[in-house]
Amino acid sequence: MEPQFESKSTRKILLGNIALVLIKTIAYLVVVVLAIFLGLGLISTLSPERSMASLTSIDYYDWKSLNYLYLGQFTGVLLSTLAFRYFVDKKDYRSLGLSFSHLGSHLVKGITWAVGILSVAFLLVWTSGNIEILGIQDLGIALVGYLSFFLLVALLEELICRGYLQQMVTDHLNYKIGIAFSSLIFTLIHLGNDHFTWIAFCNLTLGGILMSLLYLKYQSLYVPIGFHWLWNYFQGNILGFGVSGTDVLGVLQLKVDGPDWLTGGYFGLEGSLITCFLLAIAIFILWINSKEQLDLIAMEKNEIAMRTH
Repeated sequence: MEPQFESKSTRKILLGNIALVLIKTIAYLVVVVLAIFLGLGLISTLSPERSMASLTSIDYYDWKSLNYLYLGQFTGVLLSTLAFRYFVDKKDYRSLGLSFSHLGSHLVKGITWAVGILSVAFLLVWTSGNIEILGIQDLGIALVGYLSFFLLVALLEELICRGYLQQMVTDHLNYKIGIAFSSLIFTLIHLGNDHFTWIAFCNLTLGGILMSLLYLKYQSLYVPIGFHWLWNYFQGNILGFGVSGTDVLGVLQLKVDGPDWLTGGYFGLEGSLITCFLLAIAIFILWINSKEQLDLIAMEKNEIAMRTH
């Protein structure tokens, strides 16, 4: 009879944790959305020539306004996430992977992964004869403007998906569910992007999984931030592709003639099956090299959970 009692008790705890995760997720996302609008309101107050309407109706060639837009959004997300983590979860900024130790080296690690995967994907598509480089464009100061813009994008999205949601789900359930949940949310927030396809869905999900594994392996949010930052910037502003269905100014001027499933079409290299294949290989390599470490982390969290119950 005792094993049955333990089974019922374990099931009850599990259901309670699942309910808690759902409640916290909904509450957190509501708080974040409200904070984003407050952040945009702050920017429009400090910069009167930029109204709320103008900030939310800009195109991706206006890199100056994009920086204002995402600075406001990121300010709201950062402050609300820190407050939610502290007052609701009773944990500090370090639990989000924001410890300042190894910041530079961790950013470089993420950047290396992103540039490496995209470089191989580009070379494979280029050598297949489906894209042609027409010339090189001098973007001047716009290159710096886009660099800061895509940093703000990476900071915002990684703080929500990997920093808070993945970590919170891992705290209450386990790291595998945390990876799956944060990657799904990451994909869902891109569903409204132009030229979205099922291949883009797969690539965004795989990209989310890869960034989640990088986060866990190095116990630092700066690694996925570096990956996300240079993934967008290198894909769009250097290689000249679209970024998740959005056109930006690029150094390389390309003519894309091949099928969308191979070249990615208007969605960018994230819409290519080649990128899908490369992301899957990267996940496999990272998983094999990190599994013992991840299992050890999971064991430590289980021991902490058992002591608290």
